[in-house]
Amino acid sequence: MLCFPSHKRVHHIQVLKLTNYWNTGIILVKGGAMRSIFVWLLVLFILVSGVAFGKENVERRDPLLYGLASFVIPGLGQFIQGDTNKALTHFLVDVAIGVAGGYLALFTPYAFVTPVIAAAHLVWALYSAMDSYEMAVAYNKEHGFAQAGSPLFVMVTK
Repeated sequence: MLCFPSHKRVHHIQVLKLTNYWNTGIILVKGGAMRSIFVWLLVLFILVSGVAFGKENVERRDPLLYGLASFVIPGLGQFIQGDTNKALTHFLVDVAIGVAGGYLALFTPYAFVTPVIAAAHLVWALYSAMDSYEMAVAYNKEHGFAQAGSPLFVMVTK
């Protein structure tokens, strides 16, 4: 509350600070925090790009690691494996789900919107993880590496 005297009266003016919230489907994030998240992701991609675009080493890729990376941040597993176009597509679709879901949550009076957005994020993250997993498996087959040691591969292919 701000108080200032004016002609022997004290006027109270309530100062409202309007903050731009981004609804990501699961977490409400303030605008400043969203910028720091993007900076963190940019730094992470720069660090990973040295691994992805460095010397091509023909080593066995662990499909579970790449799948987990793409589950946490859709497109990260594809990016680490060197497929930047697919990685960018997966990441931008995930961002689009969050932005579209945020607008729906703001303008729709229904309570079911937020769980639907969260489900869409989950489904897209699972799809991205499976795609990255399959990319690593295909790379291993192409270079003659055995798939023993990946229990998820056995479960998925049966």
